[in-house]
Amino acid sequence: MAEASVNLQESGTDLRESFREYESGIAFDNARRAAVFAAVFMLAASSLDWVIIADYGLEFLLIRATCAVLLFAVYDALAVVREERAKGRSDVNRR
Repeated sequence: MAEASVNLQESGTDLRESFREYESGIAFDNARRAAVFAAVFMLAASSLDWVIIADYGLEFLLIRATCAVLLFAVYDALAVVREERAKGRSDVNRR
């Protein structure tokens, strides 16, 4: 009867790499969600500025809007980075 040898180190390495790829995708999704939530709450907190320091409410709103725009830029940048990583992995897998 033929016996099949199993190399646990090799299969463990493949498993780790698969897990890292899976976790990387989840981490990018979570970071993108966090950027959206931060932008929304940044703008929503402007209402507190109007209540506490009404004289400077508009100035703080502009600052908060600028931060929200930057957070949406981070949101888009994370999508680009994730696509680039996915392309890099698919190129490596083709070899």
